[in-house]
Amino acid sequence: MSFSFGTTSNQNKPATTGFNFGTTNNTGTTGGTSTGFNFGAPTTTANTQPTTGFNFGTTNTQPTQPTTGTTGSTGFNFGTTGTATNTQPTQPTTGFNFGTTNTVANTNTGFNLGTPTNNPIDNSFKIIELKYKSSTDTPDNPYCKFIHFFYNVVDDGKQQATLEALTRKYARSINPELWRQAMEKNPDPSRLVPIPATSFKDVKDRVEKQQKRIELMNDFLKVLDSKISECKTKHEADTMSRIGGIKQRHTDLSHRILKIQSKLEVLTQSGIGIRNEDISLRNKLNTLQRELHKPNQFRGRLIELSPQVNYYLQQSNLLLNNNTLDDETKENVKNFLEQQTNGLNELLSILKKDIKDINYIKQQVSADKQKRSINY
Repeated sequence: MSFSFGTTSNQNKPATTGFNFGTTNNTGTTGGTSTGFNFGAPTTTANTQPTTGFNFGTTNTQPTQPTTGTTGSTGFNFGTTGTATNTQPTQPTTGFNFGTTNTVANTNTGFNLGTPTNNPIDNSFKIIELKYKSSTDTPDNPYCKFIHFFYNVVDDGKQQATLEALTRKYARSINPELWRQAMEKNPDPSRLVPIPATSFKDVKDRVEKQQKRIELMNDFLKVLDSKISECKTKHEADTMSRIGGIKQRHTDLSHRILKIQSKLEVLTQSGIGIRNEDISLRNKLNTLQRELHKPNQFRGRLIELSPQVNYYLQQSNLLLNNNTLDDETKENVKNFLEQQTNGLNELLSILKKDIKDINYIKQQVSADKQKRSINY
């Protein structure tokens, strides 16, 4: 056991114990042992060598070794680099290894910092990231959280075939439980099928398709509006004129039917004695005729209206003399004239109706007389 600083020793079976600073040990045979603290000392061993102690910055270079050899490193190794150029059996390493890189399959026991390992946190993060990824990035991802089901309208009779095709299409990319819920929430299973959207791109594409569909429907509505306008114009130009002609023809036919009915009634009642109904009707007609021919029929009404007319005439003369007409007087004159006009129109309509009835009665009476004279 000694302390060697910067010395170089070449031995077949060296045994070094103590502190070695910058010492280079070249041992060519198996069985070399280094015990102690080695600072920055490159150690070259041709065969299996156990190393025990603290090694700071040491470099262990192991050339070709037999497969039966075993390398054991026990202690604290800081910045140690172990390099093997051949295949070796499992090498146990016990201690603290900071920043060590072993190219040999080693069994590490102790504290290993900086060594790549299978971290469970990374695995959990990958699972969470996979769940929240869009199925457009991972088409076979059934756990995508951004899933919303829309419903498309299909033609009659094609609902079942379309649904089976969609089920096969989304068998791997959609969770079966979500697909089952979408089927249960279908508002109209006979006409609608669920369509999943798993990203903002899907929603955008659907909105764009709906906008195009709305534009097509608006164009279709414009075409319908133009057709309705054409039909309306044709109706006003053609149908209305035809309606006027049909109304006139209907009136003419009504008059002809009335004449035929009157003649038929005369023929039916010919040869039959006068009934009580006929006598009462004749009496009513005679009464109406006498009232129409009375000279004093409307004299009483005229006498009643005469004072009012004289009064308004006097008022009008006064107004003419004064050359002024107030609004109240104008309104009274207007109302009076309207009343007189309405009365005259009503009287005229009554007279026309009565004259028409009298003429009809005369015709019937004359016809009845002729038939009776013929029968006798």
